[in-house]
Amino acid sequence: MKKLNLLLLTLVTLLALTSFSGNGKVFNNADKWIPADFDPRKTTLLIDCFCSSPLVKKLIEEHMQEKYPYKSVVANDTKDSIKYADKDLYRYVLVCRNYINSVSDPSGRSSYISLYDYHIWDRKLDKHYPETGKPSQLPMVNFRPMINTIVKFLSEK
Repeated sequence: MKKLNLLLLTLVTLLALTSFSGNGKVFNNADKWIPADFDPRKTTLLIDCFCSSPLVKKLIEEHMQEKYPYKSVVANDTKDSIKYADKDLYRYVLVCRNYINSVSDPSGRSSYISLYDYHIWDRKLDKHYPETGKPSQLPMVNFRPMINTIVKFLSEK
């Protein structure tokens, strides 16, 4: 029981620390996952909200408001919504993908962890670009640096 409490305390502490990390971090591989003609300065960037948690949605919106100087909308229904039917206005979507990764320990036992990574979907061309290649167990850990990277990419254009 003591070990379980210690494990829970460690996980809560880790979650708290990582939820605030990445505010200034950028990825060094923008050319691999941001389309060359990507320019949301002329459109409204849709962010496919990867979960129904109001807290996560709030964290996304706060980071976007703080760091992203262009129009954006956090939405749960980006694929088929009539609200976002205009593919010129809502051309790009940031899509979060969740996948399961198998990990083996030295004894050969397998366990599974859930990882999150993002990619850009060009709705006008119906093209999905590569993921950032920086997956994380917590979606917000790589969301913030991904947005920071996009802002830096656009400022260097």
